[in-house]
Amino acid sequence: MKAANPALEKASEKRKDGKPKPRVDGGDVRIRSTDQSGITFQGKNGVEDSVGTAKVPEGFPLDTFGGARVVTSAASGTPGNRKYMVIFELPKGAEIDKVAGFYEKELKEKGVRAERNDFELHGAKTVSLVGKTTDGTVATVHVAANGEDPMNATVTWTPKGE
Repeated sequence: MKAANPALEKASEKRKDGKPKPRVDGGDVRIRSTDQSGITFQGKNGVEDSVGTAKVPEGFPLDTFGGARVVTSAASGTPGNRKYMVIFELPKGAEIDKVAGFYEKELKEKGVRAERNDFELHGAKTVSLVGKTTDGTVATVHVAANGEDPMNATVTWTPKGE
């Protein structure tokens, strides 16, 4: 069945495997994913960007707090020099100080000298860890609890020069 609008028809074309076709409009590439695997873009010189995946990106340098579920993640860069961002939903009953302590240990083991800042207001509590390695890599962990489950943690890792 043909769409009344030719542009709409072109935009809704599918590949043989049923996935959407990439579309180029005036030099911009627009890709839409219909599953939870996210989208990965590969460019020249080995640069790769992935966004929206519900898994820990390959090469992510830190362990995951036990029972945590990845909500979304992103990775960008070349192999051996990638930056990462992962958002975790923490398991029911997790304690903010135990989560923060776990990541303090992880960061220390990776050579990150992190500073911890705790903040509490109106029943909500956050713990932020921000640090740097001797080579200039920056890592952050932000754990937030509003007094209800689930808590979330956002973890970033940015190599020097990124």
